[in-house]
Amino acid sequence: MGGMMGPGMGMGPMGPNDPNGPTPPPTAWQRILRSLSGVVMFAGKMSWLVDENAQAMHFFMTAMLQLLDRAGLLYGELARFVLRLLGYKVPPRPKWLPGVGPGGMMGAPPGMGGMMGPGMGMGPMGPNDPNGPTPPPTAWQRILRSLSGVVMFAGKMSWLVDENAQAMHFFMTAMLQLLDRAGLLYGELARFVLRLLGYKVPPRPKWLPGVGPGGMMGAPPGMGGMMGP
Repeated sequence: MGGMMGPGMGMGPMGPNDPNGPTPPPTAWQRILRSLSGVVMFAGKMSWLVDENAQAMHFFMTAMLQLLDRAGLLYGELARFVLRLLGYKVPPRPKWLPGVGPGGMMGAPPGMGGMMGPGMGMGPMGPNDPNGPTPPPTAWQRILRSLSGVVMFAGKMSWLVDENAQAMHFFMTAMLQLLDRAGLLYGELARFVLRLLGYKVPPRPKWLPGVGPGGMMGAPPGMGGMMGP
């Protein structure tokens, strides 16, 4: 008779749950559900990738405009300095520069000046009164004025160089992010087109750079995700 698990009982090695037996073909309902699941997965991947590319493009354009703005400020100050050294008459600087704020580099009030603004002065009745006679500057005043100009120029240049370095870093980060997101989008489109044409597409890697292992949302590898297999 055999035992409970012996060959006398059960249905033998060719039962319906035998892993070595033939796999039954999917039913029509299973094929429909599988097709709908593929369509939904592809639409989800494409919508996410298009949104990521739009954000990356916005990030890239913002970084490029910021870099051009900071470079214009830096090279404008260098041009003014070189023209002064060559003896050309440089027009007065505007009261405020784009992206800096009125009154000076740090956005100080117009009456107080700033690192890039006019001097504070001593009021309308002081020695700088335009209606009164202007005494010639002493030697000590000329030395202090020269030192003040050197310190002001060094401060402006250090600030502008730092702003340009930050803008360049921002620009490079945005450009790399744009290339990464565009590669993900066009890679998925290429896989879809090759499948439509009947080509055998290699399996997708387990995780994509910047996406996390297991799928787009960083799901566990066993669960997959929108970008998983």
